[in-house]
Amino acid sequence: MLGQIDKVVLSKCLSLESFGRYALISSLASVISLSAGSVANGIFPRLTQLYAVDASRDRIQLAGAYHKACQVMSILVISPGLVFSFVSVELLRLWTGSPVVTPEMALSLAMLSIGNALNSIMVMPLMLQMAAGWTRLAVCTNAIGIVLVVPAVILLATRYGAAGAASVWLSLNLAYVLLMVPIMHSRLLVGELRHWYTADVGKPLLGAFIVCILSRACMPQAASIPVIIVWIAVTGVCAMTASLLSAPTGFGLIRTLVAHVLSPRSTSLEVPG
Repeated sequence: MLGQIDKVVLSKCLSLESFGRYALISSLASVISLSAGSVANGIFPRLTQLYAVDASRDRIQLAGAYHKACQVMSILVISPGLVFSFVSVELLRLWTGSPVVTPEMALSLAMLSIGNALNSIMVMPLMLQMAAGWTRLAVCTNAIGIVLVVPAVILLATRYGAAGAASVWLSLNLAYVLLMVPIMHSRLLVGELRHWYTADVGKPLLGAFIVCILSRACMPQAASIPVIIVWIAVTGVCAMTASLLSAPTGFGLIRTLVAHVLSPRSTSLEVPG
């Protein structure tokens, strides 16, 4: 409901043309969240198992699996979220095929992209709550969110258009990150909150952010469409690589991937003694 309620409200508040633009931008920004469900489905059974088995007070195994999963999620969603926000004008030109992109459309895409990235980051804390059988926090926060989102979208969309509605989605997910995560960690995995903010989210964010800043500063002006496509693709790869290398488990993930790729080859090259 929270993911679609803005469109329901905006269909009544905006003109058909403005609503069509917002729907188009929203569909583009939704690409960022595609990997979140796969990661969550893969890690949820493991978190549930560890929460049930690892009954010690410190829950070392559970914390380790949780932090690794959070870092993987951050690597996958932060980089595209930042790339989409930094090159929103160029992406919209490619997406729509129109050389004219209004500042409102570019700003809306930037805010929706970051909002979707934050929303995806919150998936792993939600999975931990589900693994612990603690649903009250998510239900209460989402219920409060629904109550606040509807009047906020009406007010800001009427005054600022699609960008106002996009700012509501960004603010909602930012509030989740700043408020819901500390509440959760005060009950589940006590003492791990700082690690979540700094290592799981902060370091991958910093690595990707530096790459996007440099890319935006060096991007050629009035470039052709092929150049823009290559530039955005290279920026995305570099941002994700920087995010991967910045994460504490990044090198471990790289070693695991390399070992998985090279394992069959090394086995086939073995010569019996």
